[in-house]
Amino acid sequence: MTHHGYTRKFLKLSRPAKFYFLRHGESEGNRSKTIQGREDFPLSEDGREHARAAGTWFAERSIDLLYSSPLKRARETADIVQREAGCGSPVETTDLMELDTGLFSGYTFEEVAEEFPEAAQLFRVESWESVPGAEPIASLYERAERHWNRIIGDANEGHEIIVSVTHGGLLQWIMKSTLGDDSQRWMPIIKARNCAIFLLTVRPVNYDPEKPIGTDPADGYFAEWTLVNHLPYQDKYAPTS
Repeated sequence: MTHHGYTRKFLKLSRPAKFYFLRHGESEGNRSKTIQGREDFPLSEDGREHARAAGTWFAERSIDLLYSSPLKRARETADIVQREAGCGSPVETTDLMELDTGLFSGYTFEEVAEEFPEAAQLFRVESWESVPGAEPIASLYERAERHWNRIIGDANEGHEIIVSVTHGGLLQWIMKSTLGDDSQRWMPIIKARNCAIFLLTVRPVNYDPEKPIGTDPADGYFAEWTLVNHLPYQDKYAPTS
């Protein structure tokens, strides 16, 4: 066994942990199909209901630590989860903010196709990396790595269940940075619906705090994306026979 393909940050994990990520509930911007990026829309009433469902779901899981993006749609989601789940107040971090969507911010995709047809066509192939003024992949990846290192440190301090409330764009890189792939391309896109829950469970193997990280090929970890795009409110809205 070697460390080829491993994301070395998890080699620092000294105990099992559950890392949850929650996309914010539906915002007024989502409802109007506006490309939001850093534009600060509040939740819609449906978004608040979805957040309450997420909070009820997390109430059975004893959250140790709750993080949030400072943008309104995420922070409001986190506040509702905190109330419903009965955990500590959210800790804001800009590392969980949505990407800046640059030129497309404030438009719908239909309006983008009319106003910027060439940029819209390139977007279909390269996603946000091609959009003038949008946050580049390198910055998104760096923010994702920084947050991972933060919450791995939290887990090592004894926090077993950590929830981070974020956005669909940044969530792509939270996930991609766990896969040991350095190509850093948007494609394939990972779907994240409003208030979808993602869970990475990680268990270290042969961890020894006396050894330098990554020097022993017998060291490693078992990691699994146990939940991907799980909707805590889906049963309520499922069609009945």
